[in-house]
Amino acid sequence: MGTGINVHCQHCGYEEAFMEGKGFLLHEYTLEQFLAEEPFPVHRMIHRKIEKLARQFEHLRIDGEYRILLCPHCHIPFSRLHVSIFDGERIHHQTRSRCTRCKRPLIEIETEPLNVENYRCPNCLEKSLVIGLDGLEWD
Repeated sequence: MGTGINVHCQHCGYEEAFMEGKGFLLHEYTLEQFLAEEPFPVHRMIHRKIEKLARQFEHLRIDGEYRILLCPHCHIPFSRLHVSIFDGERIHHQTRSRCTRCKRPLIEIETEPLNVENYRCPNCLEKSLVIGLDGLEWD
């Protein structure tokens, strides 16, 4: 079960649900299962990497979860799908998310509790985000 946090900008009205965790479809798969079923969407470049790794290695597994991340430069929060491809010995690939504005790497932030007052709205860049009263649980 995943959770979500509704965020609203008091300045421009921007709204977004920031997803976190695993839902019904986000669990561990073999690469062969993933390529046959494609249970959750991944970026086309990651999909190509999955295909390449499946040809190179046997017994690899893939897992995904949503994470709430922050650009330490722009102070804009993001909800991104994090994908790991691994075997029993090592991680062969992990998602490295970047800010859509400045292209710097995003960092994980503490979400219990999530304090968005110091973060900028992705739309208007004002520090006017507030958390909605209704949280989300999703599968």
